[in-house]
Amino acid sequence: MENNTTDRAIAGQGAFMLSTKQKRELILIAQKAYAAQQKAGLVDESFEVWRKAVCWDVVQKDSFRKLTQRDFVRVLTEFNKLAGRKVNFGIVARSQGTDDRSRAMWKLENEVADLADAFGGLDGAWNYVDSLLRMIHKTTRDHASAGQIWQVIFTLRKRARAKKSGG
Repeated sequence: MENNTTDRAIAGQGAFMLSTKQKRELILIAQKAYAAQQKAGLVDESFEVWRKAVCWDVVQKDSFRKLTQRDFVRVLTEFNKLAGRKVNFGIVARSQGTDDRSRAMWKLENEVADLADAFGGLDGAWNYVDSLLRMIHKTTRDHASAGQIWQVIFTLRKRARAKKSGG
C-alpha cells in the first residue's frame, strides 16, 4: 500500500497545473522565440497559431492552460532553443521543481516548515527527516529518490499528528 501511495503522490504532484507566473514566463520566451524564428524567415503564421503548434509538438497539448508541472521544463526548453537561448533556470528554480525528485524535495521543505512546531522547531524537524533517511533508506537528502522523500513526508506527517494528539 505504501508504494501505491508514494506512486500516487509522485504522479499527483507532477500533475499540478502551471502557476500564473510560469505561464507568463512561457509567453515571454515564446514571444522571443517567435521573433527569432520570424527574423530567420521560418514562421509565416500568427504568434498564437505558432506557439500552440510548438507546444503541441513538445507535449501534445495546445494551450499553456493545459500544461502541468511535468510539462513545464520541456516546453520552456523548446522555446528557449527556438529563441537561441539557454534555458532560464531562474524561473524553474522558483517553481515546484523540474522533475519528480525536486518536486518531492520542494514538498518536503514545505511540510517541514508547516510541521516544525511538532518537532521543536525547524532544526528538530530537519534532524528527524535526516535520521529517517539515514536509518530507513540508508541515504541522505542529497541522494534520496522521489519515492524515499515522499515516504519520509508521510512518516513526518504521522509523527507530527501523534505528537500533537499527545501520543
